[in-house]
Amino acid sequence: VATTHQSCFGASSTELLEQVCTEREKVRALNRLAYGKETFFLEHGPVRRREAGSCSDHSHLHCIPGSIHVRAAVERLVGAGQRCSLCDLQALYADGQSYLYVEDTDEIGYAFPLTVAPSQYLRQVVASLLKDVEWHWQSSCRSTATRECFRRTLAAVLPVADRLSWTK
Repeated sequence: VATTHQSCFGASSTELLEQVCTEREKVRALNRLAYGKETFFLEHGPVRRREAGSCSDHSHLHCIPGSIHVRAAVERLVGAGQRCSLCDLQALYADGQSYLYVEDTDEIGYAFPLTVAPSQYLRQVVASLLKDVEWHWQSSCRSTATRECFRRTLAAVLPVADRLSWTK
């Protein structure tokens, strides 16, 4: 999550995006050690409030360990995307184009230009691929299952986090 407010990473400075890329690599390393899995990254990129499936108009990447193919699912639903990096999202934003950003475990990012999508659209796609019925974070955040998932995540991540070098 960015510490300065931007609606999405496309609206961010190049310097911030470079920092995000550094942190993204740390998350990859952490998930490899904790779970033995690669990480995929997702972002709703609204130019205007609540576009592109955004429910929280503040830049953040969803970082999920696993091997599901989100990009292929999104392509089936909204059409072909364009290959891009996080820095390439700035051009879409500057052109007034909202987007979905999907970076599968192959570490290649794709932007899907669109304006209208249901709230939490990428969460819905991931939940359908995982056969998980609860995608709505406002409903699930206080559930027993979510609290248990959070505990399991901490148990997996904290022991390996100390072994990583977190400096540049």
